[in-house]
Amino acid sequence: MVKDCLTYLDDSYEIRPRVKNLREKFFSYKPSICSERAKLVTMSYKETEGQPYIIRRAKALEKVLDQMSIYIQDGELIVGNLASKPRSAPVFPEFSVNWIEEELKGNPVHFTERPGDPFEVDPAVEKELMEDVFPYWKGKTHEDRVHFLLPKETWEAGQEVKAFDVSWLMNSGDGHTIPDYKKVIQKGLTGIIKEAEERLASLDLTDPEDLKKRTFLEAVIIVNRAAIRFAQRYAEQAQRLADEEKDPKRKEELIKISNVCKRVPAYPATSFHEALQSALFINLVIQLENNGHSISFGRVDQYMYPYYKKDIDEGNITNEDALELLNCMWIKLNELSKLRDWHNTKFFIGNPLFQNLTIGGQTLSGKDAVNELSYLCLASTKKLRMTQPSLTVRYFNGTSRVFLMECAKVIRMGTGMPALFNDEAIIPALINIGYSYEDACDYGITGCVEPSPQGKIGGRFGASFPNHTKVLELTLNDGKDPRTGLQLCKGNGNLTDFKTFDDFVEAFKKQLNFYLKHHI
Repeated sequence: MVKDCLTYLDDSYEIRPRVKNLREKFFSYKPSICSERAKLVTMSYKETEGQPYIIRRAKALEKVLDQMSIYIQDGELIVGNLASKPRSAPVFPEFSVNWIEEELKGNPVHFTERPGDPFEVDPAVEKELMEDVFPYWKGKTHEDRVHFLLPKETWEAGQEVKAFDVSWLMNSGDGHTIPDYKKVIQKGLTGIIKEAEERLASLDLTDPEDLKKRTFLEAVIIVNRAAIRFAQRYAEQAQRLADEEKDPKRKEELIKISNVCKRVPAYPATSFHEALQSALFINLVIQLENNGHSISFGRVDQYMYPYYKKDIDEGNITNEDALELLNCMWIKLNELSKLRDWHNTKFFIGNPLFQNLTIGGQTLSGKDAVNELSYLCLASTKKLRMTQPSLTVRYFNGTSRVFLMECAKVIRMGTGMPALFNDEAIIPALINIGYSYEDACDYGITGCVEPSPQGKIGGRFGASFPNHTKVLELTLNDGKDPRTGLQLCKGNGNLTDFKTFDDFVEAFKKQLNFYLKHHI
């Protein structure tokens, strides 16, 4: 019952000791750089020279999932990691290596000496990156390809004059998607592999379009099988720990973790614990593949609810047990880290991954979708007071006033969460740009503020940050950049040459149109 879940939002309720310990342990970790993924990816790309690029990417991810370090910490119920230590950031050399190399040399500042978001760098890690990884990638990265593709004038407009900023999209993945967690939880990766195999068998390889599909489907099969093995590694690790464990209660927990990881994401989830673990594994694999942030979770209180309700009804868990699992998931999401260059770090201090999680809103029939799980997600954010996941609440004129008041109490704490999004504005807007009512009504928020149909959009929101104050400065200086001396677009004169304000506006529009064209 919803009324029972209100207990956990009360100021007097204290989270369980396990959760307190995991939270305290999290804050004891110092962010660091991990070279493990970079080394494995580089090895794979050397081994697959000449193969189709999509297959090379699939095999690189396969090697990472098969060989990267995994661990299970004391007290954990939800497991998974991106790097060799909690809060350690993996390196993605296939995107860019130049800026990492420069910052390791102290230009503009060494990772360890940053005034914000510093990263510890083990000397052995630095040596491995500089000697074994970076040399291979010179001239082969995503940043290099962008540089080769762009006209010289466009590069100068962004990178030299800085009338817009696209650097973060050159040296990092964009992410910004809500994967179809519901499909994985309901079908399992074995079902998705079977679907890919059936499509592969039906292709007509005399058709050039089908020939393109072949490598994609082969890559799908490679990475999904690797994701299953990735989870199996945790199952084996949990069993090893259980065999050594002296505490009967923890031994039982580890055996359960092992059984959960044996089942998901390979097969359909059968419990709330399995559904949460399955979603996390998918989230981790996507992040290990593309270095994107904002790999968001969508409407967790909707697609997870059947598993929660089944466990509650059958007496397998209590509401407090469900909250504890959510707490463990929340803490796990905070342990994940991303390496950004110092230029972009200044705009994203706090190392956020913007893993948005959406609750509330309405059903397809227009009724209030808030349920017990909505309250428990809200309670998890309130009690932990951590930055991840980015919690979003959808509301409309039928949303429970009790729920909205609880949201207001959490916002009042100063965490900046939950963010509130109005269905009555967003659903019609999504329909207006072509989405079906079903997809529009089931939207979740991706990253910061992007409404997205779940499992049906591949990101690419790709903000490029147009710099209008720079355009103003150019306008006042005949189109010439005072800092670099570049004059990419001849202006209409200097400030003293304008006779009227309309003259200035015309000159500003000229510069703006020029730089926005290059920005696009």
